Amino acid sequence: MEILRSENSKESAERNAMMANFKRGYSVALKKLDTLIDMRAAGEITEDEYATSKTKTIEEKEKFYKLLNDTNARVDDWIERAEEIFDFASMAKEKFENGTPEEKRDVISTLGSNLYLRDRKLSVSLASPLVLAEKATSELRAISERLEPQKALGNKGRIGEIYSEYQPLLRR
Repeated sequence: MEILRSENSKESAERNAMMANFKRGYSVALKKLDTLIDMRAAGEITEDEYATSKTKTIEEKEKFYKLLNDTNARVDDWIERAEEIFDFASMAKEKFENGTPEEKRDVISTLGSNLYLRDRKLSVSLASPLVLAEKATSELRAISERLEPQKALGNKGRIGEIYSEYQPLLRR
């Protein structure tokens, strides 16, 4: 879920920047159309110049309008993808432990690709967000092992502090 939150922040920032640029381009095209009408009404440009410029500017306006709509579709796609990740994250362990063979197969195939069985052990190449989760999990385990009471009694009360200072986790 932390990885999803991070990805959502990146997606949101990128999408907002794109929307701002497309809106700005759309507004510029509308202003050009207004200016063309004013210039034609004032007799500053000929009918042919007006028609040529108007055609180009309308094409530009339509291009930005389409880009804005495409970005809206991107929002919908991202929401759908996030909901799929929520559903998977909340049900994967349960399905794998108690599900049918088909459900177990679905969980494994969702985790990644390049599945192969060797010496009765399944290996999976994890999908990229899950690779990050796997790395974070191994780092957390390493920290936890150092904090076990029998190994480091003095650190027991400082677990949160130690986790917050661990640089690889801060990046995630």
